[in-house]
Amino acid sequence: MSQLYANLKIFHQVLSGLNFSRKALYTYTLSIERTLVVTMWFPENIRKLGSVEIAAFKSAVLAVPESVWRAGDATKAKLAGNRPTQSIFFKNLDPDNYQQLITERAVLEGDVDVVHSGEISALLQPILNKVINKLAQPGIVVRAQLARMQPGAKISPHYDSSPILLASHRLHIPILTHNKLRFTVGGQRVLLQEGELYELNNQLEHSVHNPNSASTRIHLIIDILPDDLNRAGMIDDRLEFTVRARQMSHLRAASPSRAKSEAAILEGITLPTVLATSVVRGSHKSESHGGVYRVDMASGHSTQVVDWNNCDIDFSGRGWDRGLRGICYVGSRILIASTDHIYEFDHQFKIVNAFNNAYLRHAHEMVCTGKFIFITSTGFDSIIRFDIKRQAFDKGWQFFSDNGQLALNIFDPLSMVGPVESNLFHINNIAVDAACSKDEFYMSGRKLGFLVKISGNQIVALDRLPPGTHNVMPLNKGILYNDSERDQVVYSHDYDYRAIDVPVYDESLLSKTELGDKAVARQAFGRGLCHFQAGLVIGGSSPSTLSLYDLKTRQKLKSVNISMDIRNAIHGLELWPF
Repeated sequence: MSQLYANLKIFHQVLSGLNFSRKALYTYTLSIERTLVVTMWFPENIRKLGSVEIAAFKSAVLAVPESVWRAGDATKAKLAGNRPTQSIFFKNLDPDNYQQLITERAVLEGDVDVVHSGEISALLQPILNKVINKLAQPGIVVRAQLARMQPGAKISPHYDSSPILLASHRLHIPILTHNKLRFTVGGQRVLLQEGELYELNNQLEHSVHNPNSASTRIHLIIDILPDDLNRAGMIDDRLEFTVRARQMSHLRAASPSRAKSEAAILEGITLPTVLATSVVRGSHKSESHGGVYRVDMASGHSTQVVDWNNCDIDFSGRGWDRGLRGICYVGSRILIASTDHIYEFDHQFKIVNAFNNAYLRHAHEMVCTGKFIFITSTGFDSIIRFDIKRQAFDKGWQFFSDNGQLALNIFDPLSMVGPVESNLFHINNIAVDAACSKDEFYMSGRKLGFLVKISGNQIVALDRLPPGTHNVMPLNKGILYNDSERDQVVYSHDYDYRAIDVPVYDESLLSKTELGDKAVARQAFGRGLCHFQAGLVIGGSSPSTLSLYDLKTRQKLKSVNISMDIRNAIHGLELWPF
């Protein structure tokens, strides 16, 4: 059991002894999933393993009627979405079944479904035997399929991120191909020959285009789960994103330079003004520990409109109670969170009101839905709702683990009987979209591993997240977030994964570095993020810098630096609407 899950178990034991009000407490649960720690990573984009005799098999494949190809549409749709391919599945272990099995025991050959049988399957078996013999390790065939691409079909750039594919050797044997086919892996075109056996590094971005003028392409694809990875206990919640770091590192080295310059992309675009908050990490009682900045992204000019130097806070830790955090707007009002208050500012940035609550601790982000403000109470692993009309906190959701299940307690934030402080998930993010009702929101935490939607009384896990994420938000059917451990801004949707590096400065230009990373913020730590327009987003990073990113070309277009003091870290970030 990982340390996180050990901590969750302890936390649940503590919660079991608490005296929550029966009237205020409801518990709903959702399984906390995990992902494999081990992968079939190798440094090449593809490697050749030898030749295979396919003549008889090819003749049989070319004689297969169209109805047989179409019989695999439902399985293909579940495994690969709406790709423009047709498939014949001979063997298949459902990915969901695999994840359940591997938590309990090794996968057996009997667990793999035999989908198609007959003459063509009999001709396939000698090929499978030879393929297994060519691998250095024995293993089980968990999937064997024919994949056909008609002329004109395209498979967009993607990564294979399913746990079963990350743990297996992904092998290709071209059955029918041609030299006009464009098969790209890790930014490089590869030419594959019929009857040759190749292992694909499917953790690199890859795509296929079969031009209109060309013939049909058919590959035999075989996934083999090696015996040394086929055992219970090969599960952890960090794998998928350790792989992501390797993918992007390799991809950046292999990808050609962008065709468009930053100036060409920005031509005709009016850049916005942005409001940003900061936390000065490691600051002392006599020093300012945060502020609010209005930044003109077009001119690069920034103005500090609030210097946050109140001393009645706890100065222990790095960030702790320091600085100002999330931002939201209610009509013409500007609301900004500190560690335990929501402050209302006028347009001259004078405080005109303040709201606090006993269960608001180490607030991070907040969002307004029109009638309500939702704010993260990181110190209580909670989300608290503020009724704007009543000007009162009226509902709270605290999250915990109940025997491996993600659970929530719904509590009254005005009650004297409520949850105790906890920070197991480090809930640091809240988001909504136009479809959300008053009891719906998206939530994530640095240690949670998922974007979760709360809908009434239900917990729904949507997208897996790497540890250390900030500012996760739904965007164009995918998700946008700061991968703060990888120093990247990321957009992810199905097979589309786009990551852009945040700015890194020459160390000699930074100030206050003598305190070290443990006392202050390290540089390139991404936090603060907002969507601007049509694939353009603005993100914050340390030392306090705002950058404009183009998700389409995966490049940083412009940066505005506020301070080179490494302690000064962006926290909240919103477009300035006034």
